[in-house]
Amino acid sequence: MFWSALIHLGYNLNLDRAGVHEDKLAARNAPADYFRWAPHLRLDDAVWRTVTQAAADAGVNSLVLGLADGIAYESHPEIAVEGAWSTTRLTEELARLRELGIEPLPKLNFAAGHDVWLGKYSRMVSSAPYYEVAADLIAEVCELFDRPALFHIGMDEEDFELQSLYELAVVRQHELWWHDLDFFAGQVRRGGSRPWMWSDAAWTKAREYYDRMDHDIVQSNWHYDNVFAGDETGRPKTLSHQRQDTYQAYLDLDEHGFEQIPAASTFFTSGNLRATAQFARERLDPNRLLGFLHTTWLPLLPGHLSTHLRSIDEIAEARQAWEGPSA
Repeated sequence: MFWSALIHLGYNLNLDRAGVHEDKLAARNAPADYFRWAPHLRLDDAVWRTVTQAAADAGVNSLVLGLADGIAYESHPEIAVEGAWSTTRLTEELARLRELGIEPLPKLNFAAGHDVWLGKYSRMVSSAPYYEVAADLIAEVCELFDRPALFHIGMDEEDFELQSLYELAVVRQHELWWHDLDFFAGQVRRGGSRPWMWSDAAWTKAREYYDRMDHDIVQSNWHYDNVFAGDETGRPKTLSHQRQDTYQAYLDLDEHGFEQIPAASTFFTSGNLRATAQFARERLDPNRLLGFLHTTWLPLLPGHLSTHLRSIDEIAEARQAWEGPSA
């Protein structure tokens, strides 16, 4: 099973501009350095080394690396921010992770609300140049990671409400959303990897999602609350980001035969991963459970080091509880 942490090299995933009022950020319960676009890499080398070593020591067996614009891609170097890692540096760091016993897995988020990292191409969604760039990047990353077992393509939170602070809000709907998802997944398969995505579109697409989603796409629903109780009648049903019953998508995915990696976070509360693992043990088919993913949603900077290390500790605690005292 994957006991994995999601950490980020590139961090331009949300706001498409730098000048957002503090009161609006506070209303979204978001740390400013996460939501604001920045022209430079937000990653401290010492924090990177500390966190990755701590992950290895804690028994974390894979790291999902959110690449975004933190890499100077050879196919599209124009995307990279100042200070981005070269592909040579990335290759060296991937080798180091493997030496530590950690399997590195890539993530490029192609959700239209989380793609500011694409630079000018984020304003060309679903156009010919956009598809060409996406295909180039996926192919290059598959090669850099040596045909990784899984490749996370994001595809979460693509709605107008969550882009309310953006200068340009872009939401694909209906057949276009499915077309683009099929395109990204197809490019990942072509590169020799298995596609992986966030599952929150199932909250609003409900029955359509389970009827049309390809079963080879690994699913990661996320429920960042420690309460796993609600009205479960009428499932699958329409849910929302504000409700506490988004955990029910885990049950829907399981019942419809999807393999999944439930996702937890320190973003709102502590102990979320352990609570998620306990729920999974009680309610999900272990044969379709590929592991667990935990994240802080914070950049690898000194001010956030303690949170990253606490997150790693939570993975170790959840794994020990899952495997028993002999682990």
